[in-house]
Amino acid sequence: MPFDNTTVEIANKAEIAILDEMARLLARPEDWTKNRLQEVTEGGISRCLYGALFQAEHGTSSPTKNRGFGRVGLFATEAGLAVESAMNSLVPESRGAFPIADYNNHSTTTHNDILTLIARAKDTFQQGG
Repeated sequence: MPFDNTTVEIANKAEIAILDEMARLLARPEDWTKNRLQEVTEGGISRCLYGALFQAEHGTSSPTKNRGFGRVGLFATEAGLAVESAMNSLVPESRGAFPIADYNNHSTTTHNDILTLIARAKDTFQQGG
């Protein structure tokens, strides 16, 4: 029956899964970097916000073939596009083509800011956004 909590389905499940994976990939400060999609370090791989989004959707942090920064084919699914759009709408105004990249790379942006942005985006999808 509806509303009896036996068949609860989360709207936007794919988007939430992407955001959860992004939060996992960027969980520690050393997992996050600026000004590059990914960076191999002694402790593993660090990623920027876009690198984490790529990784969560494509299984790689590096754009390949048609998955590059040419806008077309950047994200393969509607969920990936929706996550990018939601995060773009939550960052301070940017004149660049990639607002979340600009936010990630801004001199004042911190690791905590990135995790907060991911959490805010997740909240919008949990609320049916």
